[in-house]
Amino acid sequence: MNIIVIMKAMADETRLRILNLLQDQELNVNELVIILEMGQSRISRHLKILADSGLVTSRRDGLWVFYSINENEVLQPFLGQTFPLLQTIPEAEEDQKRKEFVLTQRNKETRRLFDSLAKNWKHIKAELYGDLDVV
Repeated sequence: MNIIVIMKAMADETRLRILNLLQDQELNVNELVIILEMGQSRISRHLKILADSGLVTSRRDGLWVFYSINENEVLQPFLGQTFPLLQTIPEAEEDQKRKEFVLTQRNKETRRLFDSLAKNWKHIKAELYGDLDVV
């Protein structure tokens, strides 16, 4: 980790807003696009800079890539001191409101998916596990 690269990555309001949103919840690019009301390419460019600096990490889940704050033990004390300052960004409160909305929508979609699968669970279970009793 290079402190100069980290500080340069943090020297942008949009990237600070992204860090603020990720401090307690992983989000994907599409969710950040909705929350920040910016284009996908712009968000992706900022996420690349944050990832290259080591401030955020990503994980793939199906078609989605989710971003979160790097849990690196060297970064944590620094970020722990920085996060309270991110609350002073003028857009922080609105960002949090939109984030809550996006997460509510994510939960509804997940519930809808599992509700739709529940109707056919016996058939799905038989295809996946055959006669194996997984209960």
